[in-house]
Amino acid sequence: MKMMFLAKRTMYRGGDVLTLKSGGRPITATWVGPVVFAPGTWLICQWFDNDGELRQVMFPETMLERVPKADAARSLSRPRRTPARCATVRRPQ
Repeated sequence: MKMMFLAKRTMYRGGDVLTLKSGGRPITATWVGPVVFAPGTWLICQWFDNDGELRQVMFPETMLERVPKADAARSLSRPRRTPARCATVRRPQ
């Protein structure tokens, strides 16, 4: 007898702009799927903090909600502040 497993359909996919249900800045989902260590669907999300540093954290799907498209476009189009400690690195010729 063949057994078929149906994958649970997720609410989100990579590239979606989300926010934590508890609030906070918009974040972008870069990966969506199951993990070995916990049940349910998990998302790896990335964002830039106030210092311009790239941050990445894994969240369960139940902690997130989609940002409305108009708000997502506005939040992602804001110019990013360049940290003062970043300098141009030149390669020796």
